[in-house]
Amino acid sequence: MLDIFSVLDDLRLKFNQLFGGKACEEIRIATKDLVTKLLNDTYLPHLKKVLETHLSWRNETYEEGIVFTQIYDTIKEVAVNLDSWSKAYEDITLSYIFMIDNHCHFYNLRGIMLGDMMGDTWLGAHEQYKDYYAALYLRNSWGKLLSIIVQKDLLSSSLSSQGLGKRLYTFNVAFDERYKKESSWTICDEALRKNICKHLVECIVPIYKAYVKNYNLTIENEGMVVKHIKYTAESLENKIWSLFQPKLKKNGSVKHADWTSKIKRVSKNFRFTLAAK
Repeated sequence: MLDIFSVLDDLRLKFNQLFGGKACEEIRIATKDLVTKLLNDTYLPHLKKVLETHLSWRNETYEEGIVFTQIYDTIKEVAVNLDSWSKAYEDITLSYIFMIDNHCHFYNLRGIMLGDMMGDTWLGAHEQYKDYYAALYLRNSWGKLLSIIVQKDLLSSSLSSQGLGKRLYTFNVAFDERYKKESSWTICDEALRKNICKHLVECIVPIYKAYVKNYNLTIENEGMVVKHIKYTAESLENKIWSLFQPKLKKNGSVKHADWTSKIKRVSKNFRFTLAAK
């Protein structure tokens, strides 16, 4: 049973890396349902017996609640080590994504047994950490981009169409470089991915839209022909929403539906096997 649990738990992580969208969600539900069957009241006594036997070999005594205590200590230890692990990334912006992702997972424990075990104060702290690193990420990566067009003279006539055009060109080059870099990154958690993109859209698109409007008005006032603008506000928004999407390997030919079907079939057979024994 423990071998099966270990394999399934490892598979869930791999599924999250390989698949995205609705199909990924179906796979997560199927594997989670099977893993849950190993952890409910039916099999909990067996797991306790394994722990009792393990402790007896070490001349240690089993105490009620030791499982939850060990889980609690393990989760806290993982959280404490996040900062050290984040330093493994050479790109500090990617380390911020790492921290946002993990603190988000901890905060999302709210409402389940593990979250209740960790406590509201602990969960609330991780929500604050998530917001803190999100702010650092926005400022460090996209904040520099916005500084190109966020100026005191944004809505004034102090700049000529040529000056505004140069600044717009610089913004486009910087945006393309940042997009190329971050589009290679993946955020498997769909809710987190959408939340980050939503914040980026809210921070960048309105300012860009106002700048382009001012640029067009300046050109018209100077009696010049409006030059081609690489991005409309809508196309810029669509580019941002396409960030951090899960990628399938080029040689991967397995269909999402096939994976889901196989997992459900294994789940069904596994339950029957345990019931028969």
